[in-house]
Amino acid sequence: MERFGDVTLAKIRDSADLRKVLPSSLTGSETVIVKPNWFSPHPANYTDDHALGLLLGALDGKAIVIEGYTLEKHDGSMKFTVDGSDVNWKWVMENPDWGWVREEGRWEEIRRQDEWFLEEHGLRDLLREHEADYVNVTEEIWAGRTVDPGEVKERVEERYGPVGEEKLYGFLPEALKAHEGAPLVSLGKVKGIGGTFPSLTLKNLFGLIPDPLRSWWHGPGDARLGESIVDIARVYASYFRLHGVCEAFREATAMSP
Repeated sequence: MERFGDVTLAKIRDSADLRKVLPSSLTGSETVIVKPNWFSPHPANYTDDHALGLLLGALDGKAIVIEGYTLEKHDGSMKFTVDGSDVNWKWVMENPDWGWVREEGRWEEIRRQDEWFLEEHGLRDLLREHEADYVNVTEEIWAGRTVDPGEVKERVEERYGPVGEEKLYGFLPEALKAHEGAPLVSLGKVKGIGGTFPSLTLKNLFGLIPDPLRSWWHGPGDARLGESIVDIARVYASYFRLHGVCEAFREATAMSP
């Protein structure tokens, strides 16, 4: 185990090993919110049941696992069109309003695919085993079950100043605010080894923006990406104690040579 300032680098074999490197204020907390990386089902590209199980096994208290929907997380059959145009990265960049998803059973299909992902990869069984709750932030936000944006705005701006896009103030589910002050662990996946911009635990919080495809939040040439990541982190840091665990317990992704 090596320490570099606030960062600890360690080999982890089991939950007991992981518990040793986590602060007791986290492992002993009555409630812990966990944000895994479940953007897509591709190998080495998501937090698997082994990794999440190690973290859940290291905690004393109740775990609440949170994530948003994505259009990448499906069994290969999900495809949407609107007015004859395929819904893809470019289309969403130009059409950031998600009102279309409420038509023709599209929201229901996204729900179904999310459940497929959890069942197919053993994650639903893992949640049952650890008696962990699952809160999908997209579902909560689209259903209007959110903290008053004015309250969030006041809290965030008092601590960190204004965010770049005010709609972010409407992205905090009421179900999570009930656990205000609890630790929130961003359980990131090591991605981009050998690249210029690796994806680590702060980037993982980007998935708390509810849009199932976040191309608008990336912006042209990723011009909005950094601000979007930092700003959604500000929203959650205003209500929870943020921690990061970036894992490559069994696998990681690397940039192409």
